[in-house]
Amino acid sequence: MFQARVDTSWTKDDLRTVILENSLLRVVILPEVGARIHHLVYKPLDTNLLWNHPRIAPARLPFGVRYDDVWPGGWDELFPNNEPGVINGELFPDHGEIWSVEWDSETAESADGVSASFYCRTRISDVSIKKTVSLRSGEPKVRVSYSLKNASGTAIPILWNLHVAMDVSEHHRIEFPPMKVRVEPTYPGTLVGAPDKSSWPLITGPQGTVDLRKVPPASKKKLHFFYGLNLAEGWCGVTNTHLRLACGLNFDQSVFPCCWLFGSFGGWRNLNVAVLEPSTGYPFSMERAIQNKTCAWLDVGQVIETSVIFGVAEGLASIRGISPQGDIS
Repeated sequence: MFQARVDTSWTKDDLRTVILENSLLRVVILPEVGARIHHLVYKPLDTNLLWNHPRIAPARLPFGVRYDDVWPGGWDELFPNNEPGVINGELFPDHGEIWSVEWDSETAESADGVSASFYCRTRISDVSIKKTVSLRSGEPKVRVSYSLKNASGTAIPILWNLHVAMDVSEHHRIEFPPMKVRVEPTYPGTLVGAPDKSSWPLITGPQGTVDLRKVPPASKKKLHFFYGLNLAEGWCGVTNTHLRLACGLNFDQSVFPCCWLFGSFGGWRNLNVAVLEPSTGYPFSMERAIQNKTCAWLDVGQVIETSVIFGVAEGLASIRGISPQGDIS
């Protein structure tokens, strides 16, 4: 059996990489740009499950740059905010402090697998963050653990999102457990006119009933942005019905009680991507989240620790569930 291994000898677009690999998966991480997972390749089908921007390569960036104009895709994290805004009297940049900065890194090997840990301390909020990505031999699963500590002297409201951009086409289904769907009223996209709250997966608006599981052809120029609330279970994913290949995340609902979906199906900058975003709260406006008491708080000295698992499975036309062990049914 191909044993899991770690390799730090390669570069991607002149950026250092940390590559974790076993017989089934190849995970390419870029420490210099937010420790983002840029590629997550299912090797038996030579398929990168993550979406990469077709016109923007990853690059070193100045702190505070506008996110949408430089976003290369992949899996990164947004903390402690989404849209730019003032928190505790400080102006925070677009999509937060951590996605564009360089993280320190170290790797480790054990008898059953490999891991890479990444570290940063935020410039404004003064939060220490550790992220560890691990891969075991022979498993189609990636484990990602997080530890956040508020090292400042002030409690901080947080909208912390895992920002996982999935490569999709009209052959894909977007998968969630039973939940309530709330369309963002200031950015409804092509769901404009839909009711304030609906039940997954159907939503009815002026243009009729939309099955949110179905990815429309890019030629339809659709754009969906909504918050998934009151999830029956903590998971989300996508299925390629053409390849019968399913993948997705299991996450802790006590940390991430909701999950956002930003889906551009040709409707935003001609791009085709579904971003799955387990989150500590909503909406994307920190001001409204604080007013509505729908964001989380990180108290002085508080530590948040949590883990998520990304699993892959062949032979499936849809997802019924993803277990805490990353098994997809």
